[in-house]
Amino acid sequence: MAASMLPTHDVDCPYCGKFLYSALSLENVVDAEAPTSPKIETDTGGNYLRCPHCRARVAMTFVEVRGRPGFRLADSPKP
Repeated sequence: MAASMLPTHDVDCPYCGKFLYSALSLENVVDAEAPTSPKIETDTGGNYLRCPHCRARVAMTFVEVRGRPGFRLADSPKP
């Protein structure tokens, strides 16, 4: 692995347990600027990802990691 590459791992949907996105680092962050990242959407309830398997609205929180914008699962993603 090149020194500039960060480790990734899969993050599962908190509703159905299936793959939701590949995260950077241990903070479960999805890189907001990466062209291959899933599209974070925004509505009156805030930022979210739509699970491609169960179609659940998974709440996401904006974070900044090493000066780069990103998103991770909200503290309480389930209603």
